[in-house]
Amino acid sequence: SSFSATPQASSAYGRMKHTLEQSFRGPGALVVRPGLVLGPGGLFARMVDTVRRLPVVPLPDGGRRPVPVIGVDDLSTCLERLLSAANPPAVSNLCYR
Repeated sequence: SSFSATPQASSAYGRMKHTLEQSFRGPGALVVRPGLVLGPGGLFARMVDTVRRLPVVPLPDGGRRPVPVIGVDDLSTCLERLLSAANPPAVSNLCYR
């Protein structure tokens, strides 16, 4: 899912993620909300490319709050542990503190 998954999210993306979470919740369900995944591809790689090309870096929410992040290797480790746990939490926010 996503950290933005709330019914009051400012984006349609966050509201839809919340709706999907609700429809998938139930016995044995596991909702995972990773932060921005740091690694060699995906959204993070596109962001790095943009930052390298622009003289100004736009900050999410105007820089008023930190962006939750997690490395791709650590995300993989966390997912493996959650999937093999006897009683994993129903919802897991995965990011560095």
